[in-house]
Amino acid sequence: MDAIRETIQAMMCQEEKSYVTYDYLKYHRESEATKVPIMISANCRYKMVQWCNQCQIYCKLSPETIEVAISILDRFLKTEVGLEALQNQYIFQLATMAALYTAVKINEPVIMSAKIISDLSSGIYSIKEVEMMESEIIEAVQWKLNPPTALAFVSQFLQLIQLNTTAADVNNKATQAMIYDICKIQSEFAVKDYSLVPIKASDIAYSFLLNAVDSLRIPITYVEPITVLMDDTHSSTHRFVRSQLHNSISETSSEIPVTAEISNTNITPNRTIDYHQVTNHRFSRQPSVCVEALRLLEVFGLKHCLEEIISSFLNLLHSG
Repeated sequence: MDAIRETIQAMMCQEEKSYVTYDYLKYHRESEATKVPIMISANCRYKMVQWCNQCQIYCKLSPETIEVAISILDRFLKTEVGLEALQNQYIFQLATMAALYTAVKINEPVIMSAKIISDLSSGIYSIKEVEMMESEIIEAVQWKLNPPTALAFVSQFLQLIQLNTTAADVNNKATQAMIYDICKIQSEFAVKDYSLVPIKASDIAYSFLLNAVDSLRIPITYVEPITVLMDDTHSSTHRFVRSQLHNSISETSSEIPVTAEISNTNITPNRTIDYHQVTNHRFSRQPSVCVEALRLLEVFGLKHCLEEIISSFLNLLHSG
């Protein structure tokens, strides 16, 4: 138990010292040093993260890989080097793809080559551009490529809860698996929400957990071992995160289980939300396929979906 608690505390220390993020769009817009207008908005970021989620689904990547990729991207964009990506859509989209490329190499057992990334862009970005952008990002974030993700915190939280909770009806593998699945669903929405960029992964993870416990109608005492680790002064932060997640998911599904009353938020008390009915969006198919990419992606078993991934990326380019 002490080992798990120490691991969580070490992760919290790591996120505060090495993986800090903030509202970089506002910072760069207000900075006197910014000479060229910022062309990238929160909505542009949303679209590219959505594309990364598309790749995650089809490539069977871990949701944590997307968290790592977007953490790398956000921390790159807050630097002076990353400022250029905020002033140019072409560079911004390349940076997003390079961040995903890096995260896959770190987190996944199968390496996604720069050739695959180039083909996923339908050849818009060359292999050299992808590799050069990756090097630029790694140097800008000072090789800090392994952030403690919200889902990593959730895993540790659940282990600690399991050691502290004796109630058989809630402390079993099936219940913990359901809780983790609900947290994974929330993760997909959280990573797309720019308003959550300045919030620490541990606070987001705790908010995931509170929403999951509410949705399963598990007594709030279930998460007490985690509550004692979290700073009570952050309660307003947790309410904000829970509200943002609720609103985002509500736009996707008309039935999501949130039954707890949460004060000072716009969450509707006792509104039923079924997380298991929240489905991933699919982009429209278009009849363009890169034969070389089909060969390269065969190792992933993705020939059936490459057309859709390329199509979605081209749609993003056209939509701006």
